Amino acid sequence: MNLLKEKYPYSVWTGYAQERLKEMNTPPAQIEYVPKLGLGNEEKPGLGNDGLTDENVNEYMGKAIHLFNQDRIEEAKPIFKEIGERFPDFQGAPQALACLALIHYKQKDYKNTIFYYQQLIERYREDKLVPEAYFHIGLSHELLGNRKEAETAYLTGAEKFPKAQFGELAAEKLKTLKIEK
Repeated sequence: MNLLKEKYPYSVWTGYAQERLKEMNTPPAQIEYVPKLGLGNEEKPGLGNDGLTDENVNEYMGKAIHLFNQDRIEEAKPIFKEIGERFPDFQGAPQALACLALIHYKQKDYKNTIFYYQQLIERYREDKLVPEAYFHIGLSHELLGNRKEAETAYLTGAEKFPKAQFGELAAEKLKTLKIEK
């Protein structure tokens, strides 16, 4: 346990191990404090100036994905946002924007879903997540009642990425919209 804490002090697994020790009533003196998320200032959303750095951005991305997968989206959201805004050259930045967009989609905040997916498309035109972005932009516009914009997003996704899974889904949605006319 101590070796794990020394080598990976902010790892999700270190935090997990500490929580299990607490559940087993291990005396506090034997448990070294590791911040649950290592976000710096826990009182306000966001990461603060002392949290996310170039050196630990990969660790934070892992934490955010872990939280997202556990449906702890309110905890994951500020991490994804910070990564997307402050670390545009980080290899996981497109995924951070996509996850942020999906969080907003889950929360039925379709305008922000569109906003973050559009950022992904503008910044990372060649990324593998772009077809998914067009598809979800189409879905979001459709749910907002913006049929024309939905058609445009689906059409763009279907034409630019005909062999990608989300390109194919966009083509199917486009057919459905045309039938409903």
